[in-house]
Amino acid sequence: MTQPRYFQQLDGIRFLAVLVVMLDHWLGERNSLPLGYFGVNTFFVLSGFLITSILLKTKAENEKRGASHLPSLKSFLIRRSLRIFPAYYVLVTVLILLNVPPVRELAGWYFGYVTNVYIALKNTWLGSSDHFWSLAVEEQFYLVFPWLVFFTPQRWLPALFWALIALAVGLRTWLWLSHRPWVIEFVSTPTCLDALVGGSVLAMMLVRSPERFGELGRKTTPLFVLALLALGVSLWVFPPTTRPNFTDDVLQRLLFSVIAFWLIARAVVGFKGWFRRFLENPIVVYFGQISYGLYLYHNFVFNAYHTPPTHPVPRLLAWIGAWVPGLPDSILFRLALFFALTVGLATASWYLLEKPINNLKRYFTY
Repeated sequence: MTQPRYFQQLDGIRFLAVLVVMLDHWLGERNSLPLGYFGVNTFFVLSGFLITSILLKTKAENEKRGASHLPSLKSFLIRRSLRIFPAYYVLVTVLILLNVPPVRELAGWYFGYVTNVYIALKNTWLGSSDHFWSLAVEEQFYLVFPWLVFFTPQRWLPALFWALIALAVGLRTWLWLSHRPWVIEFVSTPTCLDALVGGSVLAMMLVRSPERFGELGRKTTPLFVLALLALGVSLWVFPPTTRPNFTDDVLQRLLFSVIAFWLIARAVVGFKGWFRRFLENPIVVYFGQISYGLYLYHNFVFNAYHTPPTHPVPRLLAWIGAWVPGLPDSILFRLALFFALTVGLATASWYLLEKPINNLKRYFTY
């Protein structure tokens, strides 16, 4: 049976991805870079890489044994559900009980993992639960993509993957040319496929040519540098405040996906030097392991755009300010406090909820 292969440095990449998302939401208008967008797209590429690695290996083993793919598909969906559903649904239930807007009013959209569809249809965001859109995108991808991998002939998979990537870029281009609201391309699953399936292309390279995979990072370095330069120029010419524009609406996700592709390819083989020491630091690895909880809870600790003054954290800051005047005005202190509170919540979630349930995956092998 296929078991997921563990790449330690990818936990470090997970932490970096969630860190820039948290900074984006905590800094608000103090930050002018699309940090959150980069972090989310890195998660998309990473998710596509990890699940496709498992699916491709399982598909090959099933076909070698002449076995049906359906039991493997069932195990995959159960294992994914055990990993992501418990913390998510507990959090949604708590938000409903606390009447955090607009969760109670839109409970069906949250429980159905389709908040991204609501955002796209209504052209509106969802307050402190804005970030759930990306969880909805990933869940929709998990529900459909395994069927395509398992039941598409091996020889057609490369063409399928590249076609899905082209579809995503094409859809974003069409939406931009049609002057549709930019939020549609931002949160819709089909328009995120170049990031998700970009990770699948990386997985296919690893599974089919593991002996040559070590060269991939070096060979794609020029592409990585080109993507960085293109991104830098685009942000200079078209700052985020000028949206909508072709760069933000069409190209940016593709450029971020190329950068994430290179980072993940290098991390799988293993970075060297100081970056290796950082990615493999036990504390960084731990933060990567609880990154799902960090992502889930960080916006409810604080969000620069949505957290009201009556929220417990601003009230805590006011109390601290009464004892140590000026301290809450320090952005470094505020970020450290937000991070500590989020890590505390994610740690409790990991040990009390996520890890015990996640251990049940051993009963559902591929």
